[in-house]
Amino acid sequence: MLHLIPFLTVYCCVLAAVFGACMASFLNCMAWRVVHGESVLRGRSHCDACGHVLGARDLVPIVSYLASGGRCRYCGAKLSSRHVWGEVIGAAVFVSLLLHYDISLRLLEAWLLASVLLACSFADLEGYIIPDRFLAAGLVLFIASLFFAPAPLGRLADGLLGGFGVALGLLAVVTVLDTRMGREAMGGGELKLLFVTGLFFGWKGNLFCLILACIFGIVFGLLAAGRGGEKGAPIPWGPSIALGAWVTALAGETVYINGVPLTDAQIAQRDIPLPDMPEIESRFTVVPRLTRYRVEKMYGAITVTNGAGDEIAPEEDAGDGVTRYALPLPRYSVSITAPSDVTVTLCGAVLTPDDAQSSDRGILRGLEDYTGDQAFDTVRWSFDDLYSLPDVQAAAADGTALSPLVGKNGQIMFFHPNNASLQSAVEGTVRYFFNRYIDYSSQSFRGNLALTREEVYDEEIEMDSAVRASMRRYYGLLDCILWTTDLYRYIQESTDAMIWASATSVNYDELTFTDFSFVGANCFVCTVRYKADFTANSWQEQKNYNMQNAYELVFVCPNGGAWYAAAMDAVTE
Repeated sequence: MLHLIPFLTVYCCVLAAVFGACMASFLNCMAWRVVHGESVLRGRSHCDACGHVLGARDLVPIVSYLASGGRCRYCGAKLSSRHVWGEVIGAAVFVSLLLHYDISLRLLEAWLLASVLLACSFADLEGYIIPDRFLAAGLVLFIASLFFAPAPLGRLADGLLGGFGVALGLLAVVTVLDTRMGREAMGGGELKLLFVTGLFFGWKGNLFCLILACIFGIVFGLLAAGRGGEKGAPIPWGPSIALGAWVTALAGETVYINGVPLTDAQIAQRDIPLPDMPEIESRFTVVPRLTRYRVEKMYGAITVTNGAGDEIAPEEDAGDGVTRYALPLPRYSVSITAPSDVTVTLCGAVLTPDDAQSSDRGILRGLEDYTGDQAFDTVRWSFDDLYSLPDVQAAAADGTALSPLVGKNGQIMFFHPNNASLQSAVEGTVRYFFNRYIDYSSQSFRGNLALTREEVYDEEIEMDSAVRASMRRYYGLLDCILWTTDLYRYIQESTDAMIWASATSVNYDELTFTDFSFVGANCFVCTVRYKADFTANSWQEQKNYNMQNAYELVFVCPNGGAWYAAAMDAVTE
């Protein structure tokens, strides 16, 4: 699933590249110390020529080599290019394995095996030896992998056959060549290394690895001879075997029968459409596909697993003598809301009005006199049973990328990009209205609707202080709202409901205003989010509460005068 999320893919690849380069740098240093008889655990990294201890700026993979021009900062000695090329190769190996195996236990196994092979290669290049301790690490890794294998006995049998079969066969060939040539054609370390790779790849994979290693070894030998290398000089076969193992790992499959990986030779059909795929998914940039394998002459119980080791149950027998297995792919759902002039893409597919479940004026309904001819409808899309992990992107009409607001119910919402100049001009008005809305809605109504606005604000008229305060909250809120709107009528009819409100004090922890956008010459929308602590009476006792919510607000300016609230709608975050 990694490739279905572009940002996650890039992020993980960058981390894998950095990790691979650092690991290669460490392994190169460790191999040099082993070859030269130095302690692996004691002592700090130093220049091979002058022995000067290296500082932190000298140990950054690739960057340090390039910054110093490939020379020691202390003595000026030229550094071996193997250092930087090893780090580059380490980064490439780790990234390629990540893209092949995705994030799984198989990836961890592949990275650890790659580390063993890199260490063996560095040691072989440095001193024409492959230390037994590195090979032992590979053996331990294989034994540990058996505990996580779905069919450990099957993998052990295939691994031993791949290790002994290929290594012993090559030993016989090398013995004949040594006799004919009168010198050693291949060292014992390389044979033991092939035994280790055989444990992981089986006999077919290890034979493929050996063929590749021979090809790479011949190419490297010819290149060395062409550059004036010493005639008859030994050839380090460790890097060729490691390179062959890398290619073999990338060519392997992630489907297993009884612990043995399936190969390309067993593929009967590729790119099979997934069943019941929604029409919208066929337009995605990357569409998941199935692969059909055919395996004949299998006896006994059969266990099918994926690369993560999860067992796959067989489908119902179709009656043709063929047992079918389907990967247990997850299914996804997504709901999206956005203004009609916003371009929304789902996994690279542009959503159109024909894909929408609904389209209406939404919160702007009834305000056509102020929004003008602009069709800022609210469009809603909903898709179920997707095989692809939803990747939703949106952009405004001018190309500005929009950030989504995701609600608790999974609803993905987009708003127009924020207009900074508009926000600066009207935020005070919006804040004034919203503060009065909170003051009114959080406290019980104890007023008298028979009292007029003039009477409430006339200090010479005697009345109960609680009544006066309640009526001032009521009229103060109405004064901020356009009198011809449903919002105005809603507040007028809300007094009975407000009797049950019981807040005694409200303290704002956070109050933010964003997403200011014109939807007409005399109309704008914005979003307000707040967090508030308040104390309320509940069954004759006071309790403390925390309130968090968001609202989308609409303001209009009739006749070029002041701004008034015209609509508000709760946003579930």
